[in-house]
Amino acid sequence: MSQKVRECALSVACVVRKDKGDLMLGTGEIVMIVGAVVVLFGAEKLPRLGSAIGESIKNFKKGIRSEEEEEKQKEKSIENSSKEKISSQD
Repeated sequence: MSQKVRECALSVACVVRKDKGDLMLGTGEIVMIVGAVVVLFGAEKLPRLGSAIGESIKNFKKGIRSEEEEEKQKEKSIENSSKEKISSQD
């Protein structure tokens, strides 16, 4: 067994790399992570934790969308101002 395989076998959450460089977790690792979360937070707090994470993701996506919209509006205003300058010079 190579050193890399031994290290991976000994680690708690071994991340397996595909040829393309994608990271994937196996079933065993996911079960261990979920078990650790249950032990750390308790079964009663998990629904609140899940909803808080979901809300955070939703707000993050909303923030990204609003930034993209602001950027598009700036580009449009720059185009309009440049068109106005060109038309006023004629």
